[in-house]
Amino acid sequence: MRFEEAERPCVRIDYAHPVFKRFSIEEIHEDVEKMMYNELVGAIPQLETEDGGIPMLRANYGVGMLPSVFGAKCSIVNGNMPWCEHMGKEGVQELLKKGVPDYRTGFGQKAIDTYAFYAEKLKNYPNCREAIKFYHPDWQGPFDVAHLLFGSDIYMEMYDDPDFIHEFMELICQTYIDGMRKLKPYLNDEDGDFVYHWQHLFPGKIVLRNDSAVNLSRDMFEEFVLPYDDKVLGAFGDGSMHFCGRADHWVFEMAKDKYIRGYNVGYMGKLEFGQAYLDFIKHAYYDNKKPVVAYTLARKDLEDFDFRKYRTGLTYNLWAADKEDAKYLLDIIEKKSR
Repeated sequence: MRFEEAERPCVRIDYAHPVFKRFSIEEIHEDVEKMMYNELVGAIPQLETEDGGIPMLRANYGVGMLPSVFGAKCSIVNGNMPWCEHMGKEGVQELLKKGVPDYRTGFGQKAIDTYAFYAEKLKNYPNCREAIKFYHPDWQGPFDVAHLLFGSDIYMEMYDDPDFIHEFMELICQTYIDGMRKLKPYLNDEDGDFVYHWQHLFPGKIVLRNDSAVNLSRDMFEEFVLPYDDKVLGAFGDGSMHFCGRADHWVFEMAKDKYIRGYNVGYMGKLEFGQAYLDFIKHAYYDNKKPVVAYTLARKDLEDFDFRKYRTGLTYNLWAADKEDAKYLLDIIEKKSR
C-alpha cells in the first residue's frame, strides 16, 4: 500500500462456506444477531486460508442508508439489498427547505445501535474486539446519494438547473459529514493513514462510492462530483474511492485529486479488466502513488497475469469454489509472483 516492495502479493479469496450458511437479506435486517453472524461468517475464508484479508464487521443495511436519513423509503425486492424510492425534484425541493436532517432517522440510529450491539457482544473477548475491525457502512458518495434520492432525471436536471443540483449536493455533503462524525466513535476502522474496509486496508479515513458518476462525461464529473467528493474527504483528511466499471473517461482526473489517495474498481463481467486495465491506468496510479485496493481478478485472468509486475501498490480479490480451491489459487499466485 505504500509502494514498498512486498514479499508476495496481498490477496483476499472469498467463497461460500459449506457449513456456515448465511441468512437472507430480509432476516439480517430484522435481527441484528443474524447480521453479526453473517458478517463473522464472511471472515471464515481468511481464517481457513490465512490469506491477506482482515476480519471485519459493519452495519450492512444497503446503499439506501444515508438516503433513508433524508426520509427515502427503502424496500427489499427479490432478496436483494434495499433500494430507494426516488423523490423527484419536488421531493428534493422539500429537503432543501428542511436543511440537514436528524441523523437518528431512517437507518441512522439503527446503524449506531448495530455497532453498539457488536461491541457489547465482543466486550468479554478483548482479543477479538481488537482484531475484528468495525468499519463504516455503505453511505455511497455524495453524487450516488443525490441520484438515489432524485432518480435518474437528475442527469437532465444537471443541464436544466445546475444551480439547483449544486445546492442539493451541498446539503448532502453536510449531512454526510455530520452523520459520519457521529458514527466514527463507534468504529475502530482507522490505523494511522489507513482505514479498514471490505477486509482490506485503504488509504485515508473513509471510502466513498462513485457508481452513478460513471454515466457522466469528464466535464460533468469535474463540475458536479469531484468538488463534493473533495469536500467530504477533506473533512476527514482524505480517503479512497470506489467505482463500478472502468471509468476510462475520468479515472485519470481522479488519480490526480489530492484528497483521493487510493481507489477500488468494481468488477463488471462484460468489461475488460485483468492486467489490461492495470496497464491502462498504471502510469496514473504509480506516478501519483495511488494504490488500487481489492482489485478483482477473474479466474481466467490468472494464466497470463504478471504478478511480478504488479506486486506493490495493489491488493487483490478472487473468488473460489471452496477452501481447497482457494489454497490452490493462492499457491498459483505465489508461484507466479516469484
